[in-house]
Amino acid sequence: MSLRRSLLIFIVILTGCQSLQALERVWWKKGEPKIKVKSVVFTGNREMPDFSLYQIMVLRPSRFLRPTIFHPDLVQGDLNSIIRYYNQQGYLYAEIVDHDETVDSVNSAAHISISFKEGPRTFLESINMLGNAVFTDSLLSSLVELKPGDPLLSRQIETATLILLRHYADAGYLDATIVPTTRVNAKTNLAILDFDLNERQQFSVGKITIIGLEKTRENVIRRELLFHTGEVANYSKLLKSQRKIYLTGLAESVFVNPQPAADGDSTLKDILVEIKEVEAGEFNVSLGYGSLDHLRTSMGFHQDNLKGTARKIGIKGRLSSIQQGIEASFSEPWTFHQPWRSDIILTRENLVEPTYNLSRLGLRAAIGRNFTDFISLTFSYRDERNRLSNIQIDTSLTTNIADIRSLKMIWVRDSRDNLFDPHEGTLFEWNNEIAGGYLQGANSFFRSDVKYRWFLPILDKSVLGGAIEIAWLNAFNGMNTISLNERLYAGGPNSIRGFGYQMVSPLDELGNPIGGGLRFVWNIAEWRFPVYKFLDGGVFLDAGNVWQSPESFKISDVQFAPGVGIRINSPLGLARLDVGWDPSATVPGKAFQIWFSMGYSF
Repeated sequence: MSLRRSLLIFIVILTGCQSLQALERVWWKKGEPKIKVKSVVFTGNREMPDFSLYQIMVLRPSRFLRPTIFHPDLVQGDLNSIIRYYNQQGYLYAEIVDHDETVDSVNSAAHISISFKEGPRTFLESINMLGNAVFTDSLLSSLVELKPGDPLLSRQIETATLILLRHYADAGYLDATIVPTTRVNAKTNLAILDFDLNERQQFSVGKITIIGLEKTRENVIRRELLFHTGEVANYSKLLKSQRKIYLTGLAESVFVNPQPAADGDSTLKDILVEIKEVEAGEFNVSLGYGSLDHLRTSMGFHQDNLKGTARKIGIKGRLSSIQQGIEASFSEPWTFHQPWRSDIILTRENLVEPTYNLSRLGLRAAIGRNFTDFISLTFSYRDERNRLSNIQIDTSLTTNIADIRSLKMIWVRDSRDNLFDPHEGTLFEWNNEIAGGYLQGANSFFRSDVKYRWFLPILDKSVLGGAIEIAWLNAFNGMNTISLNERLYAGGPNSIRGFGYQMVSPLDELGNPIGGGLRFVWNIAEWRFPVYKFLDGGVFLDAGNVWQSPESFKISDVQFAPGVGIRINSPLGLARLDVGWDPSATVPGKAFQIWFSMGYSF
């Protein structure tokens, strides 16, 4: 992206923010004066830090682009919230000694002061299970994290209650009740915690009824259920079945609820599965812009419930300055009546890369399954007829015939809380691909790629994340026999952002990237933080390099690239503008790279 265009985008975004602030000022001029909370001062809070108390207040101190408007009628609510928070942390005798609100009309600022008396903290003396006959005291006690000597924390007691209820419900005791009660000794500041249990009847699964289906065949839904008539009812299986049905993409909403048995049998629970189907067929047209492909458009049609079988078919075309192509796909979620998903994808496309153009006609067939909520395994076969043209490097270093036949295995463990905007969790992915040999094709190699990403929520709705990737390629007949499109590169909007696209690579005499056999990309850390409503910021540090072969690796070759960026949360998705810096750049104008794209870099 040119510097002029990038600066224009920055100006538009900043102007938008200023316009929002101006509109806010105009609105307030029509009403009462706009008074911002300038400061909140606490005294007497020896155990609770100021920051923790700010988080539970509405009238917290104003921050840059995030003003807090002072409303006198909200003060008492904040005081009540603070005392409630202290009580939840075990300070049962905490009280507000004094509070004051001073309004400075001249500077449009409000100053709040709050004085506490925290009092002693109450701790657990003992924990008792009462009324249990099915499970022993020791088993139930081992399920909860509460132990004698711990502070009396109300939220932990609520969590422990839910854990015990889930344990009973998973054993068929769907109607069990648990009531926690505490007895506090004010003299010793110790509490006795009793869990009063009423286990009631154990239930088995009775009749299973599915309602709401208009297009989908009933067996398509039943094969997703993890429970069967006659077995002991298990609440976790009901919830997991509900989730599995929803993840098929066939339903807008799913509810799996136990009901009293229709035949009056007191030992059974009938299960009612209520489904509201979605429209399975869609025609989509999209328009976008990015630093690499500039203006791009796509058009496609897909049918996600072919004749009520949950099979999917689709066709999609893409058009941009660097890519023109069409793709047809078919997907079977249950292959040979087993929960293995199989996919077939046909592709015809033309790509423009920095040192070559690629014409591809390809077939990809894959089969895989999810073994747990986090772990999946996929095997795939790739058969492509590829031709390279407009090669910018010495042709003796590569080949223009890039046909390939390969087998690939992908193992994934994904515990992220959100695929598109993760705040916590990890992603581990391991790809192994072998091409050529008995499979034939112009390319013969073994390639392995290991990726790991992590995300951690930190203070004030911020997220700290990082990623690392190590990929290596073993060319059976030498690197010169591997076509340029199969080699390893780095640099760009989703890699090391301080360098140009694919420019982190071994270079020829003219400075053109020729690709390598070992790639190391380390997004050391990225801090994502809110700025103003729909506007977020980011600070990151990337590192890495690409070597001709694993044998040529040198730790001193690793290059670093810090940077900053902004993110706009729009109805169409997250738009990202990143500025990466190459501290080692010696060519004027090449030290900074500006990238505009959709979605996060990792």
